[in-house]
Amino acid sequence: MRNILSSIICVCLFFSCDDQSEEITTVESKDIYGFKAIEYIEVDKDSKELIEFSKLLLRYENGSSLRQRVPIDLLSGLKNSFIFLNDNLSLYSVIEEDSIKVRIPYYRNDNELFLSEDEWLYSENLTEFSPEMLTCDMLYVEPYQKLEVECTYIMDRYTVSYRTTLVNQTTSREVMIGGKWTGTFLREIKPDYKFEKMQ
Repeated sequence: MRNILSSIICVCLFFSCDDQSEEITTVESKDIYGFKAIEYIEVDKDSKELIEFSKLLLRYENGSSLRQRVPIDLLSGLKNSFIFLNDNLSLYSVIEEDSIKVRIPYYRNDNELFLSEDEWLYSENLTEFSPEMLTCDMLYVEPYQKLEVECTYIMDRYTVSYRTTLVNQTTSREVMIGGKWTGTFLREIKPDYKFEKMQ
């Protein structure tokens, strides 16, 4: 996570609106639009939430007289995720809609929002990807011992308002559509390894 934060860029949250743009809810089907920009903004209902939960990852027993090596996947299928909600993008005929990529929020601190350096697909579908964190471990279990691995996960969940600007390809008029972006990112893993003698 620190490696990612070192490469992200910081943008100040803003509250201004372009007077030459307007937010509309109906569009004639014949109109064709191009994607221009996405802007993340702060409103009262936006939030940052800390999520913490524990999960039993492994129970292993070594009933042999030999020392055994056991691989541990600390992620165990856990993913970062994000989704763009309620932006009404489907109402518009947008050029290359399926290939629009944008930067996404990755960290929020007081009145600043940090965006990812990489660009991701702008979609109303849930996007999942693996955290960039070392998550594999290798443990040795001595003869006639058992191992139990429990892991505590700490994740950040952000909800951020945004506005998307589209440009009418015929009239050059700009329109804005708004929505909510929600993302959940792994911050920290706390594994707990318990070794006991077999009965």
